[in-house]
Amino acid sequence: MINLEIKINFLGSPKVFVDKKRIYFPYKKAEALFYYLYFKKSSSRNSLTEIFWCDFDEKSAKKNLRDALYKIKKTFGFDILISPKRASLMINTEYNISSDIDNFDKNNAAELYKGDFLENFVVKDCYGFEEWLYEKREHYKKIYIDAIKEKLYENMNYTGIKDIEYYANIILKENPFDEKNYRDIMKIYSFRGDFNRALSLYYELSDLLKEELDVAPQPATKKIFNEILELRSFEAKEEKKDKTFIGRYEEFHFLKTHLDNFVKNNSKSLFISGEAGIGKSTITDKFIDLARRKKISVFKSQCFEAEQNYFLKPWDDIFSQISGIIKEKNIKIPPLWEDVVTYIFPSFNLYNKPLKIDSIEKIESVKYKVTFDAVLKILEKISLNNKIIILFEDIQWVDSFSLNLITTLIPKLHNIMFYCTYRNSHNKELEPKILPTLKRSLGESLELKRLTKEQTNNFIKEYSSNSQLDKNILDKIYSETEGNPLFITESLKLLKEYSDLNHFSDKMENIIKSRLYSLSYLEKKVLDIASMFFDQIDLDFILKILKEEQFEVFDALESLQDKQLINEYTVEGSIFYKFTHSKFREYIYLNQPEVKKQVLHSKIAEFLEEKLYGDNRDRHLYPKIIYHYSNSNNIEKNLEYTIKNLSLYSSVKYEMYPSFYNYQDILQDKFNIEESFNEVENLLNKCKEKSLSYTNYKMKFLYIKGRYNISNGNYKEGLKNIHEFIDYAEKIDDKSNRIDGYKQMIFYGIQVNNTIVMNKYIKNLQEVINEKEDLKEKGNLYRFKGLYNIKTKKYDTGEKHLRKSIKIFENLNKINNSYVLNIAACYNYLGNINKFKENYEDALKHYQEAINLCESNNIVKGLDVFYTEAGQVCYELDKFEMSADYIKKALNYFEKYENIWGRAIAEGYYSLLLSRNGKKDSAKKHLELGEKYAEKMNNPYSINLIKKIKKQI
Repeated sequence: MINLEIKINFLGSPKVFVDKKRIYFPYKKAEALFYYLYFKKSSSRNSLTEIFWCDFDEKSAKKNLRDALYKIKKTFGFDILISPKRASLMINTEYNISSDIDNFDKNNAAELYKGDFLENFVVKDCYGFEEWLYEKREHYKKIYIDAIKEKLYENMNYTGIKDIEYYANIILKENPFDEKNYRDIMKIYSFRGDFNRALSLYYELSDLLKEELDVAPQPATKKIFNEILELRSFEAKEEKKDKTFIGRYEEFHFLKTHLDNFVKNNSKSLFISGEAGIGKSTITDKFIDLARRKKISVFKSQCFEAEQNYFLKPWDDIFSQISGIIKEKNIKIPPLWEDVVTYIFPSFNLYNKPLKIDSIEKIESVKYKVTFDAVLKILEKISLNNKIIILFEDIQWVDSFSLNLITTLIPKLHNIMFYCTYRNSHNKELEPKILPTLKRSLGESLELKRLTKEQTNNFIKEYSSNSQLDKNILDKIYSETEGNPLFITESLKLLKEYSDLNHFSDKMENIIKSRLYSLSYLEKKVLDIASMFFDQIDLDFILKILKEEQFEVFDALESLQDKQLINEYTVEGSIFYKFTHSKFREYIYLNQPEVKKQVLHSKIAEFLEEKLYGDNRDRHLYPKIIYHYSNSNNIEKNLEYTIKNLSLYSSVKYEMYPSFYNYQDILQDKFNIEESFNEVENLLNKCKEKSLSYTNYKMKFLYIKGRYNISNGNYKEGLKNIHEFIDYAEKIDDKSNRIDGYKQMIFYGIQVNNTIVMNKYIKNLQEVINEKEDLKEKGNLYRFKGLYNIKTKKYDTGEKHLRKSIKIFENLNKINNSYVLNIAACYNYLGNINKFKENYEDALKHYQEAINLCESNNIVKGLDVFYTEAGQVCYELDKFEMSADYIKKALNYFEKYENIWGRAIAEGYYSLLLSRNGKKDSAKKHLELGEKYAEKMNNPYSINLIKKIKKQI
């Protein structure tokens, strides 16, 4: 053995040492040849030329091999490679040669692995070597990663967090898209109780996948994430179990007795009032805990001041929770109920399916009674064999529609208790609405009052577990807090933190200021951001806006929870936070610079915009986006979403049959659309000079306002709006908006039986449709033409147009089953042609075709008119029993869906039927109603028909 030590480092950047002195090869291929032979020990010359010079002819390849061997020998200064046989080459074993991978295995891999095998070592145009090199790299890397994983699992109970992070980073860096590695490491963090790092790791993965691949984590990863959330939540609850409920024992006994009576089928609702900080939330949480221990389901919703003008928003949260119970228990809900409730409450969407056009058309004129019926039926179904509590907090900020729905449902649901809290500063507005429920013994009220001095002293002693507190301290606390439990507990926390009264002040708001005094810089930043949210604080946004490491943010959030400033909760796997009391949020928010608030509000609004679905489900996000853009002083964006929200909530569409309802007739306190019109006009005035999109916003607003005014019989103002809308559309040659405007004028012509208006705008519509080549609108055009010819008594021409319309819509329906109502409308008009020709049998067949189409496709819109038409011709055929059946169905639908278009005819014929049966007084009442509706809609046909019936009776 020759006394020379040769050492090769393969792991990491390759190096070769001879007697501890590094040597350098003249070129890469010669170096690669040496490394390859070290592993192979020996190889034929032919094999080496095929691997290293495969693209050369045999002669050139052999020449290159000889040159490489010469360079290697020259580099070492001795024969490190020998050729015992002319056809082969091998490492000269006479020399003491070793490498860092000679004894490399999983037992020492963690210590020896300094990087990939021959890291960054590249040989051009040498594919055989590259393939060999890749296999070797993967082989040693696998040994190393397996060793790291084994080390991580074996020592996870004892290894320090820095070591775990070190090992975890190695594993994740090796394959940053391998979610199984993420799941394994999340489990390890969770096992150690380091939930924040586990959750932070999940968010890092989510960001990476979104940014690089535009995908979400796999379901298995999401499942681990949710399990960790539940485990963290469980441990947090376990920690709080020792904290006893203090004070309010008399009040809680009242609630407990009430709950026991509810279990025994004595259903009464509860209204809990008191000032801010008086303990409504605390006693409510205790009540919920007791109810759930009795196996009673509790659905909870919070009302917010910023959302009080958006009707039914608190109910949307309730139905989101109800949908979970329906899916969990596999409760069968009829499709019509599901459609109506999903349309009104987007969060109810049971299987996240978008509503089809027909579904929207059949319920787009849904009014209060339809909503009420669907809500009632679903609540009855889920509470059939279960006791349920529906809880609304802070109903001083509930919209009047929601409150009306609550008080209307209370007497009808015997297995459901409604539990509402509110601030007593709003007694004047709320008591008139709650009082009828209390007077009918359907509910009870409980007012939480401030603690007396004696009660305050007892509360302090029990809370602090110190019965020997100095009297001066007790007096000072009572003087500062005036018996408000929130400020008593905050004062005691300050006393515990500072051990004296120096941080107390003469005003309660400064107690809050003192509680925030010792927060870290990051904790203050988190609260500053959190205070921008009027409802729940979205963790995703906090992580997005803060530049710190995610686990540091989690630590700050956990610290704020420990200090009882915020609480954490999860909704469908997403993490949210809430201030423990609104007073903290109000104080922090009001004490931030306006410029900072505007910037944060703008960022939050942009963040929420990214969450929009692009369909009806967006209505629950619009109020939040409007709130943030309004507070960011972004007038244009505020205007954009105010108009979008107004379009959704106005609900004045009447595509096939114009419908009318008066908000004041149906629900006095319903969403005030007029007030929203004023708000939009103010915003338009502010952005007129600044916004390039002014015309677009103005047009949308005019269209919404015009439709609303026309549908409410305010023709003068409505026509003015639509004409202005059309002028804008024609000026900029916006074909889609021109079509909408012309159609609106055609609907108006139909509504008041003005054929001149109809003819003018049908021609305009035809012109633009010919340019746009829209097949659906062509189908509508033929339908309008058919109706126009019916009204001008050109029945044969009208029938031809209607047949063309039916053919177009039937073809479209084969592609997308969304045109059933259009087809049914045409059959109804064909029925009208035969009715006017006095071919009553043929008319009845067409009406029945329209009815069958709607009933078989679960469509309710239009049935009121179809039933009326069928009842009318049955009467003319002396089929009085059948006529009565159709007319009663029609009147039921008119009443239920609050539509008066065509109702005058139904009321008139019902009065004829009643008169035939000798019920003169009832007949007179229905005739008066028919006269009222005919005059309201100003429809000549209905007015003349009522006059004719009046003479007959």
